[in-house]
Amino acid sequence: MQTCFINQQRLFSESGEIVDEVLIEDIMQVRAMTQENWFIDQQRAESKSLDNAILFCQRSHSMVSEILTNKKSLITHGKKESDLFHILTAKDTPRRKAVRELVASWRKLLVYGLVLGKYYNGGTVCHLMNRDYLSPDPDNPGEFVRPERDQLGFFLELKGIMFTSADNAHCWLYNLRCEPWGSPKFTRMYLARLEQLMDALHRRREIAL
Repeated sequence: MQTCFINQQRLFSESGEIVDEVLIEDIMQVRAMTQENWFIDQQRAESKSLDNAILFCQRSHSMVSEILTNKKSLITHGKKESDLFHILTAKDTPRRKAVRELVASWRKLLVYGLVLGKYYNGGTVCHLMNRDYLSPDPDNPGEFVRPERDQLGFFLELKGIMFTSADNAHCWLYNLRCEPWGSPKFTRMYLARLEQLMDALHRRREIAL
């Protein structure tokens, strides 16, 4: 395979022989098509990330809404139940076991917030995460992996109403003072923030089409 060089409107091989009289405009057109295909691939990748993020949010919303509607007792706690001595010494009951299972499940399966990174173009790229700072693995349903912070996830217009707090690398939908399993009030607050996030994801998905 010969190595070729552009000189004005002709291509030359390393030996200096004319390879072909290809116009530079043709070469630039090929380059433009290659770049366009790259952007299309990037757009498709972001669209897929957005679809996965929306699905993660929808599943979270469905789980929380179902508990709030049908099993509110699991997220309704008396003052005594919050007492550390009671937590450490109280007899284990089916309800306490069910609450523990609910908390463990929600820590893994609910959207906790966003991991933020910097993409190659300087834009802020986002990945959804659970309480363990892991994201759903799109290639293995039910599994979670640590997101590549600076790799393409999706771009999003971030608004404070969606989150309880944020820093340069994360945004959170709840914290230790308002965990969704802490009370029905906190559950409804979580759902409201989650719905704001879902609306933003859907708006971005329309742009990315």
